[in-house]
Amino acid sequence: MTYRQAQGLGAHFRIAQEAVDWLAATTIIDSGAAKAPAERGAAALPKEVRGHLHSRGVFSVAVKTSASAIGADLMRGYQMTKSSFPLTPPAALVTASKKGGTGKTFLMATVADLMTVNGYSYSVFQADDKMRLRTLIGAKVVELRPNPDLVMNNPALMRQAFTPFYTACSEAMASGKSVLFDIGANEVENAANFLTDVEIDEDLVSWGLPMIVFVLVQAETDAIASAAETIRRFRSAVPSARLVLVENLLERGPLGALRTTGPARHQFEKDLKPLLAGVTRVTMPAILPDFWEPYDNAGQRFLKALAMEPKEAAKRLNMEVGDVKIARRAVAVYFRSMHAALSQLIVLPKGGV
Repeated sequence: MTYRQAQGLGAHFRIAQEAVDWLAATTIIDSGAAKAPAERGAAALPKEVRGHLHSRGVFSVAVKTSASAIGADLMRGYQMTKSSFPLTPPAALVTASKKGGTGKTFLMATVADLMTVNGYSYSVFQADDKMRLRTLIGAKVVELRPNPDLVMNNPALMRQAFTPFYTACSEAMASGKSVLFDIGANEVENAANFLTDVEIDEDLVSWGLPMIVFVLVQAETDAIASAAETIRRFRSAVPSARLVLVENLLERGPLGALRTTGPARHQFEKDLKPLLAGVTRVTMPAILPDFWEPYDNAGQRFLKALAMEPKEAAKRLNMEVGDVKIARRAVAVYFRSMHAALSQLIVLPKGGV
């Protein structure tokens, strides 16, 4: 294995550069240095590297092996994960961003509906002061925010509130239930701290449960900065998670269309772009509020909006039949586009409308 290949592995597995240098120095990677003793086996690897190798099922860290064998195992692990998408549920699916209003809950409602269409069972959690997800999907959504009055006297409750999510993840493979978690802007830090404290990364590996973290972003300065910080936090808290950057095109357009000399472009180039190695990117098409809000206000999820006949919808929404047809078509176009995008990540045979 060459040092260039090692750098690629480091980016893919999100291993710190120091760990890659350590591997090269011990000639687990062939960098031209003196050969390291064969005793420098799996158990001698830094924790970050051991965790990533173990998370890919490459080898048992309890077994001593030669430097060259470790190099081969590293490359096999890399090849395994290159084609890890689309994954088959159950899985832990998380939406997050440290900025509100970027479309996290809307995306999670879309994911939930696509899971329903494809017959996948799931449990749903939300940590957000707005709690809109229950309205959007009409399912039982477990709130994971503690009583703020109690937190004043017992700050530990802030992190303990996330325990039901951990429990659901621990049972997911046995139950076949995916775990959906929508994290509000003000709860990202608390959630990331909790996931770090319980060392969920190691547990996900032992459970065999994959995790996708969808990080929402829009083409404006604050949203870009918040997306970058969210990626950093989850990359640190759950290194084995697949990170997906979701560009919400509502009102702002794509990141690629940012003005070259504008502050948002500068923020993207400086803060977010350097983090995108190994991050999958998908686009969330815009759906105008005028088309969706009538359904939202009536507590109708995407599936119901698409299934209702125009006359029935007109009565329920207090709209003209013609306006309902236009709105319904907009919802169908959005849902079809999201099905195509999310099918790259999750096995979703149905949902193309």
